[in-house]
Amino acid sequence: MASERLRDVIARDAQPKKRGFPAWHERLPPDVLAEVQAVRADWHSGTLCTQVRTLARSISEHLRSRGLPTAGPDEVAKWLHRKD
Repeated sequence: MASERLRDVIARDAQPKKRGFPAWHERLPPDVLAEVQAVRADWHSGTLCTQVRTLARSISEHLRSRGLPTAGPDEVAKWLHRKD
């Protein structure tokens, strides 16, 4: 049984670790995340013309009604404004 090379162990251990709890959108299933990201892209492009607060509330409520991870409208609105 070969042990791991010291270099590999150090490199893996030195990777930055995210502190705290994952954000609501990081806990969504990949297919749902893709859908809400598409909604955000539509909003950014102007295809979806609505106020950010209205859209954030809608996203939050619909995710909650399906038993999916979400946050309140204020946090969802912050996420909507992000460009990543």
